[in-house]
Amino acid sequence: MVVGGMSHASRHLASSLLIIKLKVGKSYIKEFYTQNSLMAESSNVPRKEASEHDSTVYLNPYFHFDPKANITEDLVFKCKAILTNEQFWNAIQDGLDVLLKEAGAVILFQMGLRYGVEVGSKAKEAIPDVHQAVKFLETYGLFSGWGKFTTSPFSLSMGHLTDSVTVKVENSFFATMGKKKWETPRCFLISGLLAGITEGLLGEGHNCIETKCMATGSKYCEFLITRRK
Repeated sequence: MVVGGMSHASRHLASSLLIIKLKVGKSYIKEFYTQNSLMAESSNVPRKEASEHDSTVYLNPYFHFDPKANITEDLVFKCKAILTNEQFWNAIQDGLDVLLKEAGAVILFQMGLRYGVEVGSKAKEAIPDVHQAVKFLETYGLFSGWGKFTTSPFSLSMGHLTDSVTVKVENSFFATMGKKKWETPRCFLISGLLAGITEGLLGEGHNCIETKCMATGSKYCEFLITRRK
């Protein structure tokens, strides 16, 4: 059964976006999020199980399940999506650690970097205002299950960052798996993702280093983004 309830914090965060327009190829997605429409969509009334007569099943504002096609869809990027869990990702990361040792971290970073550049580029194309694009991506990351992203205030000069930027990630999916406590940060994929998104948004390379990680005992993860010189 899919339940359409959302927390007050999630409703408040999502309702702050009045218009989301993201161009993917030749298609556009336009979603209007106002307080009234979100309250109507996110009521606490449990939603019915999917049946052959349902057109779609609501998961959250950015994802739905199509019972006729038997697929879960990402409404932002207009593509298929999967729902995964900690056991699945643990198996992947443990496998990389065993087979590739330190090289596994490099592979995860590069995976995040490549995907991040694509995400940042598409967001910038649809939402030219970089600050608004960042706010949208923070919300998208939250509803995707990656964690709650909060970007520090930043300014631009001639399209370039004037100083370093920190990104705080609470309840990071990639840092809260398993019971083992690590001595060094573990969110290699998110480090690459943030570096790639920044490159996609601003058109030049950036470094991203994780300075705090829940996997090492911190209350949240934190990343430092700096312009590559």
